[in-house]
Amino acid sequence: MSDSYLTVAEAREWGASLPGTGVTTLMAKTDEQLGVLLFAASLDIDAAMPYQGVKYDASGDQVREFPRYQRVVTSQQPAPPEWAVGQGLALPVAGIGVWDWDSDTDTAVVPDQVKIACLYQAASLCDESFQGRLDAIRSGLASQSVGSMSESYLKPTDLPGGLSGLCDRAQRLMDRYRLRSAPLL
Repeated sequence: MSDSYLTVAEAREWGASLPGTGVTTLMAKTDEQLGVLLFAASLDIDAAMPYQGVKYDASGDQVREFPRYQRVVTSQQPAPPEWAVGQGLALPVAGIGVWDWDSDTDTAVVPDQVKIACLYQAASLCDESFQGRLDAIRSGLASQSVGSMSESYLKPTDLPGGLSGLCDRAQRLMDRYRLRSAPLL
């Protein structure tokens, strides 16, 4: 699917070098199945949390949350657009930059960390037990016991950033983009 953070070809390339049995299971899927899982993982990433900055293309044509403008500028990145300045996003001291910039093509791109998070999230979607645990936690389950085995979960309010719905690896990769504070309007 074209609205995913990764194409099937990119996913297969990244998947060949990333560890984890979930990734191995994911790579065994057909191209069509992999495309659907990548699309679902992209939706999960977009809905997981509020992100710092704003979408790179504010015209409404950008479907996904990334690429994004952030609050750090390097000399290789373009000045923020007028609409960003008008929203109070361009601070005179810090300015705005793009999370990832491809200087060869002179375009904003989706950061590699987001692509890898998408791959790990797609792999987690193959594991039904992961989704079941998330659903149980969201429903208020704090612990459960079966025979001599027991499991305890933190409440979503006790987790840094809350319960995003992302698998642990994807969550850790996406946490750097999570909105921690916003300017006052």
